[in-house]
Amino acid sequence: MLRLDQISPGGALGNVEDNLATARYDRAAPTESVLALAQAELLEFESDALAETQEDLGFALGGRLRDTRRGPAGQDNVRGRVLMQKLVAELAAVEAADLDSLLSGPQDWLRAPQLLVALQSQTPDPGRAALQLAAWLARGRPDPRLRRRLEEALASLAEDDTLALSLFGALEYGAPTPALRQELTRLYHRASAPKQKLSQWLEALGEREGRQRKLRVMLSVLSYELSASGQPIVGSHLAAVIGDLKQLLRILGLEAHCDQAAAALALPELRGEALLASVVTLVEQVWVNADSVAEALPPLPDGQRYRVAHALGRLVQLLSDDCFGDAEQKTQLEDAIAELRDRSLD
Repeated sequence: MLRLDQISPGGALGNVEDNLATARYDRAAPTESVLALAQAELLEFESDALAETQEDLGFALGGRLRDTRRGPAGQDNVRGRVLMQKLVAELAAVEAADLDSLLSGPQDWLRAPQLLVALQSQTPDPGRAALQLAAWLARGRPDPRLRRRLEEALASLAEDDTLALSLFGALEYGAPTPALRQELTRLYHRASAPKQKLSQWLEALGEREGRQRKLRVMLSVLSYELSASGQPIVGSHLAAVIGDLKQLLRILGLEAHCDQAAAALALPELRGEALLASVVTLVEQVWVNADSVAEALPPLPDGQRYRVAHALGRLVQLLSDDCFGDAEQKTQLEDAIAELRDRSLD
């Protein structure tokens, strides 16, 4: 489980104001580290070995993550206050100097009659506002009256159904624009559709340049949703969360493998993104043969079709059976790729 004091290099929050965009994720970190984090969370849950800890940031935030995609979870305000106190406890364990950026800057909002309204006018993003309130409660040494007002403001933020999404978005992007926050919210809600295909997820995540960061936010929210509520999640909710998480993990894993395969092939005409699109197209076809496999690939130079078909076959072998409608569909695709590969030798 990830603790709040692990969200920046060096094991502390560091310069939060400057480093929110990289606080939880080191942008230089390989994709595999993000993949491993989410896979570990999912495997822990599915093996019934998930140990919920109240010191976990996901527990603190996720308990307030109402199931806006699959129906209300009936969390009450008292529960929200308790869980937000856990966030304050996490910040209290961080070195005081590391919170300077959250405790400095304009402080007029602390004296405003409507404290939360004043803070939100200065810091519109709910995730960043929650961090600032928690930092003041943990290290700001407020007097009893101010402490009560800060706690009430934080509890009010905790009632926001999308607070966890806002926080993880702030940790990834720093100061997300309103348009980006709306995009992340739409992406999260879109996951409610049953049996989302890989192609639908790729379309929703957008172009390659911004896909990785959106994936990281979604993986964080879904991973912590599994362990967040303090009560087991069951039925369609559980199936939906696990299904969404698995699809995102497939995209991350397949994307990385396609990049590696394209790099090994070293063909200017075939980059990892094009290979990814070909694999997804073929996996979602109900019926395939050698000709349809050839059509799914971009134009290739003479003499290279065999190498590409061989690499494509290896990629399909890596896919789990539940990526296909049934075992017969996977076998059919493997046979079609093998036929295309053999044709290329003629």
